[in-house]
Amino acid sequence: MNKEYQNFSINAFDKNTLNNESKDAIREKLATKIQQEIHQVVLQKFQNIVENLNFMGHNLHPDGEQEICDLSYRDDWENASYNCKLRVSFVGVVSVSYVNSSHTLQEIEYPE
Repeated sequence: MNKEYQNFSINAFDKNTLNNESKDAIREKLATKIQQEIHQVVLQKFQNIVENLNFMGHNLHPDGEQEICDLSYRDDWENASYNCKLRVSFVGVVSVSYVNSSHTLQEIEYPE
């Protein structure tokens, strides 16, 4: 088991099912953790793609601050506002949900 994810076990979620604030916090933490891991992989691959495109004559550079799962590169025409020759971007969305807080623990059905 990956210890980085031990706080997201089914027991951890079930303990927080009846408390919306705690349930939302654990879901947000899990989504953030997943985004961070995906971002590391995507960033490296995306930078390789940009390098390859630049090698073929483009002049792509970061378009503003690069954020987690939100990457953008552009090839400006002399920094002319948002006019650019080529723009490539990646936006990743991670969605985490768990049983509705209106359910009680007795109503949760687990697969056999």
